[in-house]
Amino acid sequence: MSGRNAGRPRRKPSGSLVSLPKTQAVGVMRRRLWGILLIAALAVPATGAAQGQGIRVGLAVAIKSDIALYGDPIRNGFLIAFRQFNERRLILIDPIIEDTGGSRDGAIDAFQKLIRRDEVAVILGPVLSSQAFAADPLAVQAGVPVVAVSNPAKGIPEIGPTVFRISAPEAAQIPKEIATAKKVLHLERVVVLYDNADDSTVSGYRAFADELEKNGIQVADTITFARGGSDFSEPLARAKAAAPQAIIVSALAREGALLLTQARGLGISVPFIGGYGLNDASVLAGAGAAAEGLIVGAAWVPSAPSVMNVKFYNAYKDTYKREPNQLAAQAYAGAQVVAEAIRRASLAGGESIRTQRTRITEALKTIKNFQTPLGRISITSARDVDQPRTYVAVVRGGRFVELNAPW
Repeated sequence: MSGRNAGRPRRKPSGSLVSLPKTQAVGVMRRRLWGILLIAALAVPATGAAQGQGIRVGLAVAIKSDIALYGDPIRNGFLIAFRQFNERRLILIDPIIEDTGGSRDGAIDAFQKLIRRDEVAVILGPVLSSQAFAADPLAVQAGVPVVAVSNPAKGIPEIGPTVFRISAPEAAQIPKEIATAKKVLHLERVVVLYDNADDSTVSGYRAFADELEKNGIQVADTITFARGGSDFSEPLARAKAAAPQAIIVSALAREGALLLTQARGLGISVPFIGGYGLNDASVLAGAGAAAEGLIVGAAWVPSAPSVMNVKFYNAYKDTYKREPNQLAAQAYAGAQVVAEAIRRASLAGGESIRTQRTRITEALKTIKNFQTPLGRISITSARDVDQPRTYVAVVRGGRFVELNAPW
């Protein structure tokens, strides 16, 4: 990393690109335009922006990979929140997007660029828990605050003292999901399928296993597979042979959609109960009718009636011409939290980057009972989210709806 960045001139605090080599300046400007095109020029600039200054916020998201289906709504949620914040004509937030791809190495590279080259004050991301375990330590070492919006695996805040999480961990949601499924499906016997190549899906599997045992539900078989596969006929045939009442799946969206589709093709008609990875619109699009009846834990549902959620929902749908999903809502909430921390840190935009990072880290610790589309959330002393209101959702008519009616 030091070899790659050695000798590169530091960016001016104002955000000017004039001191950068031409090719680097073009690259930085191109990435900033991802945000600028949506945030748009304001009729009246922010106080800091009037002097050409702003707080640089790094957005570490997947743009070009198999997990771009997660990265797109996350990026969109970030940018809508920052656009709304900038429209209030406070200090300008300058989002800088870096593509993490779908790998640990991609996340590490993105963090290195955001921290050293772009000198961002705070980072939102990355998309996957496995990427967070790989890249977040770089931010901790540099004193950069990180806010995780889509990393549900156990142990994320424990990575270091500058790592915060606003996405409810699966371990906190799965007990409610299993208890609800047991009640509505009268569950006694299940099969568990999980992706053993991803930290978040392994963490989800462990949480499912614990809750199934606590609820006295027999696990007839536990079957593993690895992310990236396309033919799941063998594990599904094995699951079918165990004659379960339901199949538990801890997987990412791509594999989840394939599992649902192929299961129905093999004549498996029992309900599927999924982890957070299956709570995604791409699962509904990929699986179609095969997703009907899928049960998932949810930190957010479109129908939540709060004023903040209605504002977010309408802004997202007006901008992108489609319904937001849970990842977009969590990203929006994370960007809200970062913007609020920047406001509380009383930053003017001209401070040293070390000062900005330190003040934002301390301000994040003060977020309590803060209204978001997820409901009111707080950041605990352990830098994790406290989200009192969560949901269990079911797919009905091709949409996720709250499971609060008899099956």
